[in-house]
Amino acid sequence: MKKQIQTSMLLIAVLAFAVMAEPKVTSVASIGKGVAADQPGGEIAQGSVFQVAGIFFEGGDPVVSELPLGTEVAGVKVIFTAEDGTAVEAFIQEVRVNRITGILPSTAAAGKYKIKVTVNGEASKELAAVVVQRNPGIVTTGRTGAGQASAKMIVPDADPVVNGFTKPARPGQQIVLAVTGLGPITGADNELPTEENLLPLKVAIGSKEVDATFAGRDGVSPGMDKVTFTLPEDVEVGCGVPVLLKWDGGESNSAGLTIEKPDKAACTHPWGLSEDTLRRLDEGGTVGVGFFFLARIGIQTTAAGITIDSSSESFGGSFERLTVSQLPTTSLYDAPLNITTIGNCSVISVFTQQTDTPVEVVDDPSLDAGPELTLTGPNGLNKAIPRQKGNSYSASLGTSTGLPSIPGLPTIPGLPGLPGASGPLVVAGDYRLTGRGGNDVGPFTANLTVGQPLTWTNRDQITAIDRSRPLTVTWSGGTGSDTISLSGTSINVDVASKTSRGDYFWCTGYVRDGSLTVPTGILQRLQPTTGSIETGSIGTLTLNTSTTPPNGQFKAPLVAGGEVEYAIFGFTQGAQKTLPVR
Repeated sequence: MKKQIQTSMLLIAVLAFAVMAEPKVTSVASIGKGVAADQPGGEIAQGSVFQVAGIFFEGGDPVVSELPLGTEVAGVKVIFTAEDGTAVEAFIQEVRVNRITGILPSTAAAGKYKIKVTVNGEASKELAAVVVQRNPGIVTTGRTGAGQASAKMIVPDADPVVNGFTKPARPGQQIVLAVTGLGPITGADNELPTEENLLPLKVAIGSKEVDATFAGRDGVSPGMDKVTFTLPEDVEVGCGVPVLLKWDGGESNSAGLTIEKPDKAACTHPWGLSEDTLRRLDEGGTVGVGFFFLARIGIQTTAAGITIDSSSESFGGSFERLTVSQLPTTSLYDAPLNITTIGNCSVISVFTQQTDTPVEVVDDPSLDAGPELTLTGPNGLNKAIPRQKGNSYSASLGTSTGLPSIPGLPTIPGLPGLPGASGPLVVAGDYRLTGRGGNDVGPFTANLTVGQPLTWTNRDQITAIDRSRPLTVTWSGGTGSDTISLSGTSINVDVASKTSRGDYFWCTGYVRDGSLTVPTGILQRLQPTTGSIETGSIGTLTLNTSTTPPNGQFKAPLVAGGEVEYAIFGFTQGAQKTLPVR
């Protein structure tokens, strides 16, 4: 009888989905990392939880497995095949139309694997993955490896409290982080595990560092680990204080932890969001935001010994509704990240793989503000900004390209640029952005003042990013209260495997500082490049300044009631050059 019931339940689960002819896999990653499983930093640890993204069914409701977990759910299997042909079937936790969550058995040997998904016997194409003994990663609310940490606070004589904007941790409080990847266990991976320490860890919170009091399996969830520690009394406070794990051999991803002083009920968000708005985010709601920017960027490109200077001016932006997992904290990039913060600078590594498989479909967060916006400004600027796909608004305002500079040949003073070039439209002065309103956002007006331009004074003297010594950039002009950032990249593309690795650093300050210096420790995290655009091995260095609120901050009504909680109309000026990283 029991077997008949189990068979009937499995049949119902299979029928709950409309089956595709062939499952399509786009990516495989640990839920604590978000980095592709075949790339450095993204390796899947023995006994850890991972996710496979793709399109597996035409439609249907999620199917969640019961304990003990099996290796097949709703006709779905995830199979890891080692280089020697050994096949390892993962334990399945949940199956969705576009995502499968599973546990790699602790018994899987370390090494290189090919992963495929089978649905009722139909197999997907294989993706590469690397399995290691351990690779700790902090689980975030969106399970992307970036954003707000999934964390709880220990409260005496009460249940743990989930960390959030309106439920902040307090200095001196004990914290439990959700983690995966601490390593294999000797018990069963598909049952509730025994809690035992697996790895000595240190926890970095902002600029402070403490020892973890426990780092091992979480007894209430197979494949999941937890790390327990106590916040220092002098810890920094904020809505997204960076937290990461350290051990002999590496560091985890960085995530945001909300910490506040005992006399405050909620954190002070840098966008000035109200306590009610923060509470709505904590409860799974959204916040309305708008980001619109005038941009002017000058680019100096060198290839085959020839240097070309060009510049472009543009406008772009959109209104959106974001969840707490989509809000920027330690990351400003919508990509799988591996983040490390050092001093006043940060460095990340982003791994990508080109694929023809459709990506996971998610709810569209964009808001419609009408068919076009209008931008006006100095020198008679009056530009219609059309709505693009996805309710974004953008337009090119002008471009300029100079004649090539060839080593050994003298420059010709006063010679104009290439045909089709236009003079600058974005100059110092007052600008206005207006919208007549659309289906989601009503009529609005935003005002912005642009100051004098900034000049990168030592750009021509920097011919390479030398990782063995600090890098200093200097500038003049600009508006002293505006923010400034110096960013650098090293990108290496492997055409054969259609993969790429990009290492990025950025350091921030104010225009009034006059200079920024990148420490050697940051530069050494970059991969070397040849500086060749032709081979896809290039480096870039970018100096960027942006206006700061309240300049450009505005309100916009929502058609359904209320208003966009945070909206900014800003100006950003950048200067970039390509160069090798050595």
